[in-house]
Amino acid sequence: MRRVTFSRNYTLSLSRTCRCYCKYCAFATHRPHVYAPDEVERRLDEALRRNAKELLILTGEAPDSHPEVQARLRAFGHDDFVGSVAWACERALERGLLPHTNLGVLDRRDLARLREVTASQGLMLESISEGLMATVHAGSPTKHPRERLATIEAAGELRIPFTSGILVGIGETPEERIASLEALAAVHERHGHIQEVIIQNYVPHPRYYGREVADIADEASRRRWEVDAAGLRANPAGADAAAARASGQRRR
Repeated sequence: MRRVTFSRNYTLSLSRTCRCYCKYCAFATHRPHVYAPDEVERRLDEALRRNAKELLILTGEAPDSHPEVQARLRAFGHDDFVGSVAWACERALERGLLPHTNLGVLDRRDLARLREVTASQGLMLESISEGLMATVHAGSPTKHPRERLATIEAAGELRIPFTSGILVGIGETPEERIASLEALAAVHERHGHIQEVIIQNYVPHPRYYGREVADIADEASRRRWEVDAAGLRANPAGADAAAARASGQRRR
């Protein structure tokens, strides 16, 4: 009998400050934002309470390009933003969580620093289309496919297990989607390090601004279970059937 398993994942948006101005983004801010160390520790403890096994650290691109973020990082005892991410990963590992980071475009030195404290890393290619640089990626130099492929290539040279993928529905053509996947396949053929390719459809999500992914997921889960519980209360036969199924599962 085949068995499907999953690993509980907790997302930590360590900083939403971003140097890019992507037209479709519902995550980033251009105001200073970075979690203080005590908030990081609190959220890692929350991940443990939820029985999470993996930690996904998401951030904007180069948050420490903002002078106020730089000042806050220095006050927290970090030389730069990647240093603060490495510190958060170390605290996660102490708790038995496997960290995965997605920080945007990084150079070889920063990839290597994170390699010491992560189980894997990632960067969405998004699209191979250079034409998007004049439309949805205007003002976002690190969204140029050349820059993103360079990071993915460097990760391969460092033998870092890596996640990448494409965005669908941001103005690219069907042919460009195929070309983007082929570009990822070519990098993987050289290095064999891409463990996962995400094909992500673009859906506007204005409620995401300024909110933590884990909090959104928790709210949705609570609503789901409240609806299920209400449905069982309103339908005693359904409750009896659910109890019978549970009993049968226990017997098996």
